[in-house]
Amino acid sequence: MENLYRQFEAHKELIKIAKRLHKLDCDSCNGTIEEQKWLNRVGILEGRADDLANEFGLVAYHQTDPRGASLYLVNKEQDNGEHYSEGICIS
Repeated sequence: MENLYRQFEAHKELIKIAKRLHKLDCDSCNGTIEEQKWLNRVGILEGRADDLANEFGLVAYHQTDPRGASLYLVNKEQDNGEHYSEGICIS
């Protein structure tokens, strides 16, 4: 039961991260955020998402195109750096 609770809490946090990443990607696309500020904020969020994903044997992937989902979770075995729309979409 404790593991199920941890998965639920991690999922809630990943949803928040995905929403923040999407907002930052939209801001970047619209030119309303400086590139360095975008890189810093995205780096922090990607790191936290990857930490959460690693708890469950997964890898977090950030898709920067704001027209779709921003965050995916992929099996470590399938991690080749080119996921695009592969894996589990977090939204």
